[in-house]
Amino acid sequence: AFWPALAQLSQKAKCPIVLTATSLPAQLYYNNIIRYKNIELRRPSPVECCDKIDQVRKSEGMTLRNGVNREVGGLSLIAETYECDLRKILNEMQMFRHETTQSGHSDIQQVNSAVSKRDTSGDNVNEDYPLILDIQPRLL
Repeated sequence: AFWPALAQLSQKAKCPIVLTATSLPAQLYYNNIIRYKNIELRRPSPVECCDKIDQVRKSEGMTLRNGVNREVGGLSLIAETYECDLRKILNEMQMFRHETTQSGHSDIQQVNSAVSKRDTSGDNVNEDYPLILDIQPRLL
């Protein structure tokens, strides 16, 4: 269903469609309906990967947790864990975005503080604000 839908979309699209993949999908080898250009990129080195993570982090206003530094065990651990795959890293950064405000607390922390101070018994529970105390991604 995906490939026929992509073929139909590519016929109607007025701009390029960009797909990323670890390897060229076999469905494109024998497909003469979808025109494509295959561009192979190398993964960045760990240093380049850390530089890019840091650049994105700064431009998005993300902060590092206290005690996490850029070189030792911080961004380099992220780069190593994800084998410098920037697609995966950026996806995780988007998911675990931690934006610090002037008060030094993230938006999530501020909402959690407000929710935990409210009476959470009975009908006063507001399901629009789940109680998330902290997010600590880790390897299992």
